[in-house]
Amino acid sequence: MTGADHALNDAMSIEKTKKKSRIRFSLVKSRFLWKIVLLCWSSIVLTIIAFLAVIIPLQKSTAVDRMDNEARDIASTIIIANSSALIMGDYGVVVDYCVDLVRNSNSIQYLVITRKDGYSMLFTKEGWEQRTLSGMWIPDTTRLTSRITYSSLVRSSIFHKTVCFTYLGIYWGFAHVGLSLDKYQASIRRTVASMTWVTILLAFAGFVVSAYFARKITNPIRILDRAAGRIAQGDLNAQAEIHTGDEHESLARSFNTMTDSLRKERENLEAKVQERTSLLQAMNVQLINEISVRKKVEESLEKYTKRLEGMQEIDRGIITAKSDQEIASETFKLLSNQLSEFETAYLVLYTSGKGKPIIHQYVPRDPELKKSDGKAIFFDTEDELRTMPEILFENQLDKKRPSRGTEAALLRLGYRSYVRSLLRFKDEMIGQFIFASTNPGRFTEEDGEILTQISGQLAVAFAQSRLQEHLRAQTAVLQKSLKEKEVLLKEIHHRVKNNLQIVSSLLNLQSRGLTDKGLMTVFKDSQTRIRSMALVHEKLYRSKDLSHIDLREYIVNLSDYIKGTYVRGSSRIRFHYDLEDISLSIDTVIPLGLIFNELISNALKYAFNDPGFSQDRDNVLSIQLMRRGRKHLVVVVKDNGIGLPKGLDIASTNSLGLKLVNSLVKQINGNLQVLSENGSKFTIVFPL
Repeated sequence: MTGADHALNDAMSIEKTKKKSRIRFSLVKSRFLWKIVLLCWSSIVLTIIAFLAVIIPLQKSTAVDRMDNEARDIASTIIIANSSALIMGDYGVVVDYCVDLVRNSNSIQYLVITRKDGYSMLFTKEGWEQRTLSGMWIPDTTRLTSRITYSSLVRSSIFHKTVCFTYLGIYWGFAHVGLSLDKYQASIRRTVASMTWVTILLAFAGFVVSAYFARKITNPIRILDRAAGRIAQGDLNAQAEIHTGDEHESLARSFNTMTDSLRKERENLEAKVQERTSLLQAMNVQLINEISVRKKVEESLEKYTKRLEGMQEIDRGIITAKSDQEIASETFKLLSNQLSEFETAYLVLYTSGKGKPIIHQYVPRDPELKKSDGKAIFFDTEDELRTMPEILFENQLDKKRPSRGTEAALLRLGYRSYVRSLLRFKDEMIGQFIFASTNPGRFTEEDGEILTQISGQLAVAFAQSRLQEHLRAQTAVLQKSLKEKEVLLKEIHHRVKNNLQIVSSLLNLQSRGLTDKGLMTVFKDSQTRIRSMALVHEKLYRSKDLSHIDLREYIVNLSDYIKGTYVRGSSRIRFHYDLEDISLSIDTVIPLGLIFNELISNALKYAFNDPGFSQDRDNVLSIQLMRRGRKHLVVVVKDNGIGLPKGLDIASTNSLGLKLVNSLVKQINGNLQVLSENGSKFTIVFPL
């Protein structure tokens, strides 16, 4: 084909393109105009609808309020005009007044005067009668309502209003007014009709305004369209005259500048056409050669792009797989689109301990993996594979005729070519992938390259899968061991608690034969101290958390026990708790429990024994537990009793209980402060 033929074909193609462009641009222009019209008009219509959604309910609410005011005025008039008659029982005056009021009013459908015992006088257009009513006619005076409802008295829907009748503070009954809905419904109909006409007129006006503004917006585009059409027909002298003072005018100037540049370039091009014609043949030959080379490059690039995409899919499949079988299944499925066509594929995984390999077989037409123990096919052993290269392929097995190993096994099964990849992780042989075909010469070096790219990642994936399986097994063993230790620890706490309880019971039995009050007090104090420690172990073996104890619950239970031990008869001692939700370890709770035991028991024994205290006196023992910042706790035990003896030195006292408190406070690294004003107050601050 000559250069002239090429030029003719190019000219015809350009002309066809011009016609298509004119048709397409015209359609686009029309659609653009109507889209703008529809957008503007939709905004106006939505605004009108929003207005109607607000105004119509407002009109209904206003009409209901008018009926409510009218009904309230009627009821108030009846009550004011007939209050004396109703109170005195002169119902004849009330009947005459209400009958005239109902007959002379167009809006009143019924009046009902109901006494609080249910006696009622009912007035309608047809007359009046007396009944005994209940239910809605005698409502709760705090829940009087007005509503639109259906009334069986007049057999139609009405507006019902109830007003409570009281006279000089005397509650007599109720006045019920039923109004006709004719005015309400007529008002709503007028509102709907007027709003409908307003909506139609506004929608039409909005459409006209939208069309006008859309025309104004698209007019510069039409001018540009006509100029572009002329340029497409070859008229490079066409200009787009737009004077809007905005972006359209700037676009038109750029368009005109571009047209001028095109006209100048065409003139220069036409001047050079003759000069370049002699070079066209050589350039065409060179271009054909370049196209041929480019096609080869593009084919190669496309091939490697597809391979890269396939590798990425394989990577994603390997990452998301959770077991050896899932890894193998995903890899086989994705490699079936990457490798040369094969009939069967095998995954041979070697287990630790030199056991028999696990073999997964994959057939493309049946994607479900088949698993065997390695008896059917005698592949190379793990030791034999260590000396082999990572990638092996053979396309002429029938000519090579191997006698042993993988190649011999494949040949016996009827395969003539194969490619395989060994999977190694560090110094461990994980397994091998084998792809086999009954056709000789099926596989290429490219297949080997693909397997080389993924073999390392597959080896890591299989090694990771085995590691995860091992971790799951070890985790199960550890969880079982931890559960056994938790059960054992709970049993230990339970037995310690029982032993302490036995000691407490023995002390209780021993104290029953004592007559010396001092010895009995000593035994009782020992019992409460043992109980405070036993309660810690009881809380632990009953708790899900074996390392911490809920201090708030522990303090309440301990104080209840001590109160039951020391308080007898009619003694009026009240406990007041202010305890934050805090949990502490057993190492802190045991000494803290003994401190609480000593302070509470001392208060119960001595604080409220003053004979001068009245029997009706409010004896209070307060216990507080709170945080101070993030690193300290504050414990306060306070009573409003007789207080501590004057001159008592808490650090050098001979009292065993207070000595024990001092020792235990030091044990928890705390600080003890004692005050004796309006009772006694012990404050302990210790670190968490």
